[in-house]
Amino acid sequence: MSELDGIRRRYAEELAGRLGLRSKRLVEALATVAREDFVGRGPWLTLRAPEGYVSTPDADPARVYADIPIALDPGRLLNNGAPSLVAALIDALDVEEGHHVVHIGAGTGYYSAILGEIVGRSGHVTAVELDRGFAASAVRNLTAWPQVTLVAGDGTRHAAQPADAILVSAGCTHPKAHWLDGLLPGGRLLIPFTGIRPPPPAARFGRNLAGQGLLVRRQGDRFAARFLIGMGVSFCHGARDVIHERLLIESFRAGGASEVRSLVRFAHPRDGKCWLHAPEFCLSRREPHS
Repeated sequence: MSELDGIRRRYAEELAGRLGLRSKRLVEALATVAREDFVGRGPWLTLRAPEGYVSTPDADPARVYADIPIALDPGRLLNNGAPSLVAALIDALDVEEGHHVVHIGAGTGYYSAILGEIVGRSGHVTAVELDRGFAASAVRNLTAWPQVTLVAGDGTRHAAQPADAILVSAGCTHPKAHWLDGLLPGGRLLIPFTGIRPPPPAARFGRNLAGQGLLVRRQGDRFAARFLIGMGVSFCHGARDVIHERLLIESFRAGGASEVRSLVRFAHPRDGKCWLHAPEFCLSRREPHS
């Protein structure tokens, strides 16, 4: 084992211990996929609060094995996200070997490669990236993972084959109907619901509105749902609008997000069990089959 291999494995094991990661395949993927191959040449700009972007002192690949976002396009505040955040979300999706996973907002491919390692050659990852430059880089970066298909396009419009899991790596104000429709029985969707502007000094990263990641699980024609973790990510174009953003902000400010138990798609009058009530869906305190 080379020195860098050892650093990568210690990074994975530290994340696993700190986060309590359950998936051994995820930990192994973090220990073997070379993050430096997906973030351009060093030195790298890393996003650290409250300083903002700070350059690594050199281009030693060991520098990328820290729990920090790394800039892909600092002018647009687009980053390869913090490993602790994304690993926690992937772990919550219960991805297994042989699964089909859709990754919306693949960037340059690092976390799509992680997912590809987890599902293995018997599985499949459909990675969708809107930015043409990032998508072109991801195609090159993912050649070692034939089980990953990169789609250059809009993940809010692309209808992939039915999926065991869908990971959305950008902030939304509402779920897209075809994401919910595209879940296999028992399938899971992880979607960041964001709308709150974080307090200073983080507020200067204006694209990265704050909120929480929502885990949705299909149960027949119903959907269990619960909020998992606070997060701030850039916009998901096509899954945001001012009406839903206003409702989301009001709901977060009112509190009680931890009480959400289901995502309801059928029409019903608003009542005291509704945490966020919108025309197309409701995040409810009711259990999914009540």
